[in-house]
Amino acid sequence: MPHPITLALRAEGPPDGQPILFIHGWTLNGTAEAHDFEPVFSSNLIPRPSPEKRGYRRLYVDLPGHGASPSAASCGTTDLDDMLTALSRFVETEILPARFLVVGTSAGGLFARAVAMRFEGFVSGLLLRVPVVETRDKDRDVDAFVAVIEDSAVLERWVPAGLKGYVGEVAVQTVGYVQRAVERAEKVVRPAVEAADQGGLDAIRGDDERYCLRGPLHSAARPFKRPTLIIAGRQDSVVGWRDAWGLTSAYPRASFVVMDRAGHGLPVGEGEEGLFRALVGEWLGRVEEEKGTA
Repeated sequence: MPHPITLALRAEGPPDGQPILFIHGWTLNGTAEAHDFEPVFSSNLIPRPSPEKRGYRRLYVDLPGHGASPSAASCGTTDLDDMLTALSRFVETEILPARFLVVGTSAGGLFARAVAMRFEGFVSGLLLRVPVVETRDKDRDVDAFVAVIEDSAVLERWVPAGLKGYVGEVAVQTVGYVQRAVERAEKVVRPAVEAADQGGLDAIRGDDERYCLRGPLHSAARPFKRPTLIIAGRQDSVVGWRDAWGLTSAYPRASFVVMDRAGHGLPVGEGEEGLFRALVGEWLGRVEEEKGTA
């Protein structure tokens, strides 16, 4: 059993704002989520929250073994269920009894779905970005990667050898796009991965019996009926996009968007970032509309 621990947290926005819980992907951290989402909240596309709220309180948490949170071994975390337990304690102590929104990226999407299930009465909306649906790699419906614009000379020129593993597959191999992908890898991805408890996380990730959640999630038989947004990348070579489409029956209020030119690290570049901001803003608008205060 995991020991009670304090998860590292980066909080942005007014303390009395509408809480939004952000859950990062595997080996990343809350800072990586903030890098992608904070520009959204400085744009003019975000609706004003309910009159009793002065804004959005963004809670970027580090899961056990990630970022500045305790290592997996030190807190007795041996699988994803243990991580969910720690995350649930955070929700209970830091958010409840307030209503809140949940955002999850990649593996964080799996946790976000579990949080929405466990705290359904308090969750006003759900956002899943390139979510992990199938935890076993062999069960994922993923196409072979094919770049939209291919230019190996650009990759060779602009991707340093030491960053190739952090940049990943690049769908648009133009100078501008590659430079943005490299910048994100250097400033966000590599520092997050280097800060993670790689030994403890690798032990979990390498064991199918540990890299899974055993509790119930929403389904067609028991759907989540609050505003939802699912964003997938057409060129995502990690989780693909068709598994995410399969979630739509469990989330009848979901907008589903599969972005062309986009991989697992979306958004990259001005086009993707602009669409991303608009989609998140529209989702928040639907959440506020449901409250009758939009």
